Amino acid sequence: MMWLHALQDAIGTIVPPYDLVNNPSPKVPPGLQPKIDLLLGWGKWACLILGVAGILICAGKMALGQSGRSHYAAEGASELPKVLLGVSLATVAVPIITAIFG
Repeated sequence: MMWLHALQDAIGTIVPPYDLVNNPSPKVPPGLQPKIDLLLGWGKWACLILGVAGILICAGKMALGQSGRSHYAAEGASELPKVLLGVSLATVAVPIITAIFG
């Protein structure tokens, strides 16, 4: 195990400690912010539309399942939590990424 300590000491002299390495905060390139805002706005709008469509499809399957096709009702009920999870994830995507990287 003595060789492991010697290796650590050798690496420590070559690679600077973590606190000496610069860690700049993220910055938007000049002129790109409006385009990024537009792209994120379109993405949020698409998630909203797809979420509403997904819930309506699940509701339609559940209603259709009431008329003798019980497997449609089971499919609609089992897919609804996935749709809600997807919409919830789209809603909290920006705060999660900001908390991790911001």
